[in-house]
Amino acid sequence: MLGGHEAYAVTPWFWSDQYDWQLQVSGEPALAASSVVRTLGDIGNGAEAGELHFYLDADGRLVGASGCGPTRVVAKELKLARTLVERGARPTAAQLADPGVKLKALLSSAA
Repeated sequence: MLGGHEAYAVTPWFWSDQYDWQLQVSGEPALAASSVVRTLGDIGNGAEAGELHFYLDADGRLVGASGCGPTRVVAKELKLARTLVERGARPTAAQLADPGVKLKALLSSAA
């Protein structure tokens, strides 16, 4: 558009707020060879829990993320997950599944 020679590349992203719940999908989950689930929030009473789903290609690169749950539980984590997808991060499945591993910490090791 401005005379540059780089192709425009943007990570697909969708979100929807449904009252106090949020749904987001980023990247291309259909390209995944495997997926990992991370539970967020109070898992003792499912009403306050949320989930993140991470999608990895055959080489272990994060190609998509999705999540749903109370906005106050999932919003920050979904933003971090989207950034990891945009950077083509390669965290392990164990890191992604463990809510004790901060997604922000994984950003420093992302490409």
